[in-house]
Amino acid sequence: PLRNTKTEKRILITGARGTLGSSLLSLIAAQGIDRDDLDITDETAIAHYLKGHSYDILIHFAAFTDVAGAEKDHDACYQVNVKGTENPCSGKNTDFS
Repeated sequence: PLRNTKTEKRILITGARGTLGSSLLSLIAAQGIDRDDLDITDETAIAHYLKGHSYDILIHFAAFTDVAGAEKDHDACYQVNVKGTENPCSGKNTDFS
């Protein structure tokens, strides 16, 4: 997650190493951003992290986009595209009302 020090909003960006996420990070890197790296497919690690951290904004860019790879490795695709979406959106620190 990133923290925008100008507005004090915490932003969780998934897929920060991918095409979209890395482009966004490049745009905001010069603005005093703190960063943590997490594996969104690791439900336990995400739950543990979210117990001590919250965020105001979720930008979800993480995705398994290799179509041929997804056909070969259904589990990896499921872990990223399904569990990787559920994990940062679950828990008591999220409120999308």
